[in-house]
Order: sequence, then structure tokens, then C-alpha cells
Amino acid sequence: MKKPTLDEFISQGDEAWPKNSWIRESGFKSLYIRLSKRHLEGELRSVIDLANITASRPGSGTFTRLVARLRVQYPTLGIYIECVQQPRFSVMLVNRLGFKVNPLDGSSYYLLSD
Repeated sequence: MKKPTLDEFISQGDEAWPKNSWIRESGFKSLYIRLSKRHLEGELRSVIDLANITASRPGSGTFTRLVARLRVQYPTLGIYIECVQQPRFSVMLVNRLGFKVNPLDGSSYYLLSD
């Protein structure tokens, strides 16, 4: 079965099943996402969970471009990054992209919608 693109997956909406999938996205070897709701900053919020991310060329700006596109195309969805294992990536999320550390686990990060 062919993996959906990010846009195909998100366009299924909140009521679609499944709410998680490996997807096709330019610049990524692999990208696993979920549409979910998370309690962040005292509210239940709709987010795109980026649960497994492998860029084709790490450090080339692919992830930064993805975040910028998500913010423009899906402004009502927050972005949640699970279980970050690379210290360099953690620093970039906070210092360059404005993500906040999830205080409940310390290895996940979020960026809320405007």
C-alpha cells in the first residue's frame, strides 16, 4: 500500500481512522505522524505529532522548512515532537524554532498554534 503524503493524511480530518501513519514527504527518508489531542499549557489542543523523523540530509534545513509549511498550511494545529534523542536537534527546536520543552517528560517539544 502506498504511503499517503502529509497533506493527504491531514486532509482526512479529525474523524478519520487511522489517526497515525508513515507518510511520504519530500526531503525525508521516513516520517511517522499522528493527529492527536494533547494537554498542553492547561488546555486540550489539536496537534500534529511528529513521532519518528529521519531527514534524507540532516542539517540541510528540511525540518525547518516542514515546520514553516505546517504553520502556514495548518495554522490551527500545534506541532508536537516526541522523544527527541539528538541534543543538537533539541537545541535547534528551542533556540531557532521557538518550541517549548514538555515539562512532563523533558524529551518532547511542542509549538502551539497562534
